[in-house]
Amino acid sequence: MRRRFDLEGFFGDKLDLLRKLYELARGEGVELYLVGGAPRDMVIREIHGRDLRAADLDFATPIKPFGFAKRFARLTGGRMVVLDEEFPTARVIFREERFFIDFSRFRAPDLEGDLRLRDLTINAMAIELGELASGGEVSLVDPTGGVEDVRKSLVRFTSEDNAVSDPIRLVRLYRFAATLSFRIDPSSRGIVERHRKLIASVAPERIREEMFKAFESEGSFPALKAMDEDGLLGEIIPEIEEAKGVEQNRYHHLDVWNHTLLAYELFEKNPIPEPLRPFEDKVVEYLEERVVHGNRKLAFLKFALLLHDIGKPATKTVDEKGNIHFYGHEKVGARMAAEICRRLRIGNKGIELVEHLIRHHLGLMHLGRDYPPTDRALYRFLRRTGEDWLGVVLISMPDLDASRGPLRDEDEPRITAEIVSKLAHLYFVEIPARKARRRIVTGHDLISELGLKPGPIIGELLRAIDEAQAVGEISTREEALQLARKLLSERSGS
Repeated sequence: MRRRFDLEGFFGDKLDLLRKLYELARGEGVELYLVGGAPRDMVIREIHGRDLRAADLDFATPIKPFGFAKRFARLTGGRMVVLDEEFPTARVIFREERFFIDFSRFRAPDLEGDLRLRDLTINAMAIELGELASGGEVSLVDPTGGVEDVRKSLVRFTSEDNAVSDPIRLVRLYRFAATLSFRIDPSSRGIVERHRKLIASVAPERIREEMFKAFESEGSFPALKAMDEDGLLGEIIPEIEEAKGVEQNRYHHLDVWNHTLLAYELFEKNPIPEPLRPFEDKVVEYLEERVVHGNRKLAFLKFALLLHDIGKPATKTVDEKGNIHFYGHEKVGARMAAEICRRLRIGNKGIELVEHLIRHHLGLMHLGRDYPPTDRALYRFLRRTGEDWLGVVLISMPDLDASRGPLRDEDEPRITAEIVSKLAHLYFVEIPARKARRRIVTGHDLISELGLKPGPIIGELLRAIDEAQAVGEISTREEALQLARKLLSERSGS
């Protein structure tokens, strides 16, 4: 079928590079076909009007591509690396432009056969390079019905055999549904249900990569829910199966797992809640921060929410009155989540973040139970949770909102919003203003005025003075020294 695409709008500056590639290929008599994500995104852009742009590019060719790719790299200032010898694949990397072009030999006798071996119909389309370079109508090769599936906003396997030939494709079905906001073909879900146990043969790094690509998207919840319903999520994280059907106390209206899913859904629908809107730019900056493997904090918050109550089944108790408790579930859950992260090769920074968020996710609730919290309590919450206080708040709010049992205080949403607003103002306005002023005493002052020797006690006293100053209890040098004397007296008395 022939179609006209907005090549300038889609490829931008890359169009000149494609023309150079075409001239080299034509001069050497090499056939090249654009495959994979670019044709898919071109069709989505045309049919659904989304403003998608070309990222990294993939070309399929009937020849072994290493020599050609090396000459193209030399011509354009790129660097060629061999990705795969068994299934010949070369990559030309353009560091300044921050993208790459892959060249792969057909995995079948011809182009159509190669496309039919791909994972999803929407990824099994191709355009001949010469037609792209000409700038007019192009002939789209589409042997598995990818265009029609794009029209239907449907993610579908090309075949059952292809799906199981590399079981990571089972995860990719849901990942693409998440990143494209497409529906999942029911028959493809059935393939996953039948073959879900094959995921155990896949390297954890590959699973992590696909899952976090889903977490990075704005609308991952429907795909995540389907992945759970089809049994694949439980094969990857067996611990979640223990949470299903676990009854909670009367502050909750759902079991542990359905509560978790609701909290995840609520966060994704409203990642920046109303009390934080005055500081939206700061929140966005926090969520956009890269943690590890190129993934943002946004993705890690979603993963932490998915695991935040993972410790409840192991800590559930019922007292003599029939009340259900989960004492210490945040600590147990943090340890379990860290182990899950290690299993998925998430990396130390990611492990530390997820563990920290889960360990402290009850802190906001505790502030609400002692309403109104003192300035000192707010300051100590910020000190305990550190630079990720915002992450703790962002997962705690949907966690509390997803708890709608008969014992829930009807004022809780208002109270939570007030506390979050106070925390944000304290962190973003009041503390920076106080820090801008000079410290009212130094370690040297404590040593000279109180006759102390250098040691850990100096740091302890300075932190106590900083806290008292932050909450407005002291403001002068003499008040700071008086507080230090009082703390030393209490220390010696104990």
